[in-house]
Amino acid sequence: NPGLKEDEEGLYYNPGLKEEEGLYYNPGLKEDEEGLYYNPGLKEDEDGLYYNPGLKEDEEGLYYNPGSKEEEGLYYNPGLKEDEDGLYYNPGLKEDEEGLYYNPGLKEEEGLYYNPGLKEDEEGLYYNPG
Repeated sequence: NPGLKEDEEGLYYNPGLKEEEGLYYNPGLKEDEEGLYYNPGLKEDEDGLYYNPGLKEDEEGLYYNPGSKEEEGLYYNPGLKEDEDGLYYNPGLKEDEEGLYYNPGLKEEEGLYYNPGLKEDEEGLYYNPG
């Protein structure tokens, strides 16, 4: 990624991060009294757990997206479709002959799907050329 910077040890990092004792962290995070970092946009519940305040809490104390649908205590995205096995999938995906769902923009080779926009290096690892 051309937006990353390289440190003196040859490691790439996001220049928006801060470094302390060789560790990089997001300076937008806040530290709690136990030394744990959290997103200040999150709220803390009575059990000391952080949650997204845009979520709703049900009677069992589970947080869910208010756009979700509930069925037998499970929440799911109503934009998903259910297949004959009762599994939910993104309808924009396609199903192959083995019943696996994949992004139709991917290419398949020997049963593995990959992004054709990636390039392969000399070690056989794929990377984003951008």
